[in-house]
Amino acid sequence: MEIDIVRTHIRDMLETRGDDVSYIQEHGDAIIAVDPAKFYSEIITLDTDKTTVFFALTKDILKDWKSMAAHDNSESFVKEYKGCKQFILVLAEQPSSPMMTKLVATDKALSSVGGGLQLFYTKELLYNPLKHSLVPLHEKLSEAEGKKIMEIYMIKQKLNMPIISRNDIVARWLGLRSGDIVRITRHNETSGTYFYYRCCV
Repeated sequence: MEIDIVRTHIRDMLETRGDDVSYIQEHGDAIIAVDPAKFYSEIITLDTDKTTVFFALTKDILKDWKSMAAHDNSESFVKEYKGCKQFILVLAEQPSSPMMTKLVATDKALSSVGGGLQLFYTKELLYNPLKHSLVPLHEKLSEAEGKKIMEIYMIKQKLNMPIISRNDIVARWLGLRSGDIVRITRHNETSGTYFYYRCCV
């Protein structure tokens, strides 16, 4: 079942980010066991300790979500979801231009309070890019780890580093925001293990 695959990969994604995924697993399993069609007939919300995931798999459900998210400011939206600032919206198809404008505005508003709204399509969640044989290990560094790397390599500004686009599928999977630094681990039979560092833009 497609929605089960999508849900499994969302769980893997959030676990990679360091979220506690126990509730998202249990609650999702319960919905699937009772009526999997609910994912296509209403807004389904699954939570971790850091992230809230909304499933809006039809245009009508997305309109309902837009009405629900139409708060005066991002702080009230965050407050409603128990202080959670990271949100993921799962869609089955690309929204209209006005809807996309609304989603971008919501992301900017949440960014102002240290959060964000990420958009994923179900077709992007039918596989885990981090488990692909050609994708090396990517790890998001903490702010302190990033500063230490810049000191070691005598990098004055993050933008002097090689970059990774915020729209890169791995960057999106890890939840990278502009200014985040990611460590990429590569293995070579001749030179052994070595690291690359990239800054998200």
